[in-house]
Amino acid sequence: MEENTAPCIVIGGRTMLVKRICLQCNKGFKAESHIIKKGRGKYCSILCCNKSRQKQVECVCLQCNKAFSTRLSKTKNGGGKYCSTTCSSLSQKRQVECVCLQCNKAFSIIQSKADRDIGNKYCSIECCGEGKKRQIKRICLQCNKEFSTKPHIIKSGYGKYCSKKCTPRRCYIAEAFQDLSLREIPGMVYLLKFYDGNSIFYKIGITKHQLKKRWPSKYDYKIIKTLDMPIYSAWQIEQAVIKEFAAFQHEPTLLEDNGSTECFNTNLNINEVIKYMEEFICQ
Repeated sequence: MEENTAPCIVIGGRTMLVKRICLQCNKGFKAESHIIKKGRGKYCSILCCNKSRQKQVECVCLQCNKAFSTRLSKTKNGGGKYCSTTCSSLSQKRQVECVCLQCNKAFSIIQSKADRDIGNKYCSIECCGEGKKRQIKRICLQCNKEFSTKPHIIKSGYGKYCSKKCTPRRCYIAEAFQDLSLREIPGMVYLLKFYDGNSIFYKIGITKHQLKKRWPSKYDYKIIKTLDMPIYSAWQIEQAVIKEFAAFQHEPTLLEDNGSTECFNTNLNINEVIKYMEEFICQ
């Protein structure tokens, strides 16, 4: 089938007709360019458009394993899994076995809940409550002290440090973003030029506050670039820049214990950093 790739054409303010191929009957027809620009103009008539919506595809019922036909549009919307309402109802009652994470006893739940990862971890409310309280002893990688943390934190690859003070900043922020609700908090990524006596250096960072609140007047700096976005996206850009330009890393005493690991010396081409940040957003 010939692809409909003709461009939209406007001459002298008038919309032009563009040759198209009907996706249903393969006949040629003409459509106005402004209609094509809106993503329409795919069918030569209402009849062909309706026929395309009724196009059938073969599926296999997830309950009885029988083959059946259903509309293509239905499968695109997540439907077409069962051949009948009877099979759909039976699938809701189908049981699967799980093992309680607290007491290690086997228990059963309906398949639909297991598929959605609901109610498949604990056999009862009591076990769920005890499971959330359960702690595992660990040794801090920084200070070698013993501490306790929850199993799901360890399973996520964290729980290596006993406190915020012992946790390297990058690890601490990555662990905080395990809470998905924090990812959409409004924030910004910024690029600053700091002046420390005769020393000059660049710094990249993120904040959910205004820059004046993050960096008060006691610091002497110039704003080079700021980009407003969700705080998680800002953090991703910050980490990518730190990794990409690691050869220019600089740790000034001025910012000791206050974001010194995200600084660069003046050998860094700051325009390259700005270009890299803007390209990263478009990825």
